[in-house]
Amino acid sequence: MRFVTVKELHERTSLFVRGEQTAVVTLRGKPKAILQPISEEDIEEAWLRSAQVRRRIDRALSDLAAGRTVAHTEAGRRLFGKPPSRVD
Repeated sequence: MRFVTVKELHERTSLFVRGEQTAVVTLRGKPKAILQPISEEDIEEAWLRSAQVRRRIDRALSDLAAGRTVAHTEAGRRLFGKPPSRVD
């Protein structure tokens, strides 16, 4: 594990983001954050562990099973105030 100052991280962010090593970010000599490599699977797993996300997924599956669905044009109108644009 490497220790890096906020200033060093600011100056060489891409180097640390591309790296495969965990880094502890320090400010005035005190640890403030951990920069750690992650994969897409890690993100998905963490997201799905969220209780709020899990409840929304469960509610959506329940709505689907009960037939409470809307057409994609109606979903677009509800979400964005207009139907989704057509992609050809």
